[in-house]
Amino acid sequence: MARKNRGESIFKVNQSAPLEASNLDNFIHCQTPNEINKIEIHMALKRVLKQMELNGNRPRTMNDYNKQFNDFINKCEIVYISDITIDKIYQWLESMRDVQNSTKRIRFKAVAAILNRFFENGWIPNKFWRVIKIKVDEKVKEATTPKDVDRLLRILDLSNYFEFRDACAVLLIYQTGIRINTLSQLETKHIKFDQKCLVLDGSIMKNRKLSMLPLSDDMLEMLSLLMYQNDIIRNSKNIDNNLIFITMEGTSVQKSDKSNAIRRRIGTYSKDFDIPNLNPHALRRGFATNLLRKGASVALISKALSHADLETTSRYLYLDSTEASNELRGYLD
Repeated sequence: MARKNRGESIFKVNQSAPLEASNLDNFIHCQTPNEINKIEIHMALKRVLKQMELNGNRPRTMNDYNKQFNDFINKCEIVYISDITIDKIYQWLESMRDVQNSTKRIRFKAVAAILNRFFENGWIPNKFWRVIKIKVDEKVKEATTPKDVDRLLRILDLSNYFEFRDACAVLLIYQTGIRINTLSQLETKHIKFDQKCLVLDGSIMKNRKLSMLPLSDDMLEMLSLLMYQNDIIRNSKNIDNNLIFITMEGTSVQKSDKSNAIRRRIGTYSKDFDIPNLNPHALRRGFATNLLRKGASVALISKALSHADLETTSRYLYLDSTEASNELRGYLD
């Protein structure tokens, strides 16, 4: 079988009428540019979202893409793929008059992700949207420091289950750099006491890749005690799970994508105890910064953080001008 050209599409058109979403399964391959121009936008979006689902994209990610792309096509009255132009994209961005550029850029990236799929399917001849650059003044997001963590631990009552659980969560993120969503899905099987590390399978990792992260003896001791307390709670509530971070009812601390009990409590500690740089992202940055200052390479830090690229990692490794100068001076010797 001859290999398909990049410009070919996965749909086949056997009629001259516009392609509608209800006819999705009837078309395998578009043969001419004229036929491609008749692909109805909602049908194309439906097919792309299905492709993403089959490729393992997370539901939350696809929901964000779907929401922003529908906002784009509705505001700009896009009916067919051929209606999409760079002027239409600028029109959509202009409609967000009271939206910060940082938010605009996030929304545009979602639309661009769908357009990239259109291009890969051969429905669009080139990536004309790549010339759009939304400038954002990057705000420095400070990392949690060892003093911040130490101060929190001195304030918390570790004889209280909730505060002990939260202390374990803060230390675990700070020591391993894992995401709060990953932490919320941790089970006893992920703690390897004999190897003194976390072994995270792809099912709970954002990048779907296996990760192994070392743990200190103190951290292992705290986790062991937390797991013991968890068993008491689950038995009293007749709950069957192996989660490490649970509520007093024995259920997951993660109720939804936007509702996480530990994230909420860390935010409360930050306000009540006046520790500004105390949140899950700042803790991850603290982990990354500590590694950098101990001589770890950016590539190693990126792998530890499970980042898709080094650019993302670089944003976690902010150094002020004085620190950067001192770091560079070391290479002059």
